[in-house]
Amino acid sequence: MKTILFLDHVSVLGGGEIVLLNLIRGLDSASYRTVLAVPPGLLAERAAAAGADIVEINLPGLFDLHKEERSWTSLLKAGRDYLQALNSLGRMLSRVKPDILHTNSNKAHILSRAAAVRGIPVVWHMHDLLAPEFFTRQQARLLLYNARRYASRIIAVSQSVSVPLIDGGVSPDSIRVVYNGCADNRGQLFTLDTCVKCKELTPWFEPGRFKHVIGMAGRISPWKGQNIFLEAASRLRREDILFPVIGGVLFGEDDYLRRLQEMTSELRLEEQVLFTGYLPDMSSVYSSLDISVHASILPEPFGLVVAESMLAGCPVIASDSGGPAEMIADGVDGLLFRTGDPGSLAEQMSWMLNHPDEAGDMGENGRRTALNRFTVDRMVADIEKIYGELL
Repeated sequence: MKTILFLDHVSVLGGGEIVLLNLIRGLDSASYRTVLAVPPGLLAERAAAAGADIVEINLPGLFDLHKEERSWTSLLKAGRDYLQALNSLGRMLSRVKPDILHTNSNKAHILSRAAAVRGIPVVWHMHDLLAPEFFTRQQARLLLYNARRYASRIIAVSQSVSVPLIDGGVSPDSIRVVYNGCADNRGQLFTLDTCVKCKELTPWFEPGRFKHVIGMAGRISPWKGQNIFLEAASRLRREDILFPVIGGVLFGEDDYLRRLQEMTSELRLEEQVLFTGYLPDMSSVYSSLDISVHASILPEPFGLVVAESMLAGCPVIASDSGGPAEMIADGVDGLLFRTGDPGSLAEQMSWMLNHPDEAGDMGENGRRTALNRFTVDRMVADIEKIYGELL
C-alpha cells in the first residue's frame, strides 16, 4: 500500500477542497493510504469521515498569496514563515513517510522543496489560473520557480490553467489536464416547500407563488459576479421567478455580501432574491433549479458549479471565458454569455425560459457530457495514472 500525503493550507470548503474530498473518497483504499495535513476545521472533519488520517498543520500568514504587493518588512516576515513552514513539513514527512506529496493549494505548492530534497515525488493540484487578475508578478514568479524546480507532475484542472504555466517555462511533459470530478446524486430534490431554512429566510414565502427558479451558486466574492446575476434578474421584469443566491462568504468578503443585499433593495427584488448562505447538499439544489447561472467576471479556472449543474441535468448559462468555455458547447449542452455583461445574461435567461423544450434538451445533453468528462470516477482514474507514473 502506498501513502499519499495531501497538503492544504485551509480547512474551509472551497471548490478545491471539495474536489480534494471527492478524490480522497474515490481512491482505492486497498492501494492507497490517504493522510491529510491541514488546519483544524470542516475539511479535516469531512476527510476523516472519508477515511483519511489527519495530521494538524498551521501555516499562518504564509506569503499572503492572492494579496496586494507588500513592504520589505512583510516580505522578510514571509521569508521567516516560509523557513518555519519548511521545517515543520520536513518533520512531518519524516514521520508520515509518504510515497507522494500531493499539494492542493498555492501556499502548499511553494513548500514542495521540503519533499523534493528528500526524494519524494510532488504532485501539484493547480486549481487557480496563473493570471494577472489573480496574482501579482512576484507571486506568479514564485509559483513558477517552484513549479519548474520541485513539481514532479502538475494537475491542471483545465486547459486554461495549463497555458500560463507552459508560457512561464514549465515543461508541458510535467503537466496533466484532469478535469474536476463531481459526485452524481441526481434525483435528490430540494424544494422550497420542504426547506425550513428557506421559509425562515423568506417571510413572504407562499407555496406555488414562483413558477420558475433561476439560481446562482458559489462562494460570495466580487469576482464570482453575483452582482451581474442580480442586474440580469432585474432586467427580466418578471415577478414569477425566484432568484436564490446560494453560497457563503469564506475569505472576509462580508462587505460584498452587504452590498449585494443593498443592491437587491435598490433593484426592488427583495421579494424575489433569496440569500441562502452555505447549503451542504448542492446536488439536490441543482436538480431543483430551472436554470443554473455561472457569472464570474474573471476567467474561471474550471467552474465546479458548471460541472455539478450539468451532472444534475440542470440547464446552465455560463460566462464565455476560462474553464466554462471548454466545458460547454454553446447551444448544445448549455449557453454562454458575454463575460461581465448583465444584458447578455438576461437575454440568455429569457431565451431559456421561452424555450423550455430546448432548455431541457440542453440539460440532458449537459448531463451526458458531464458523465463522460466530469465524474469522480474519471478524475480518480486519471490521477491514479499520474501516481502510477511516479511510483
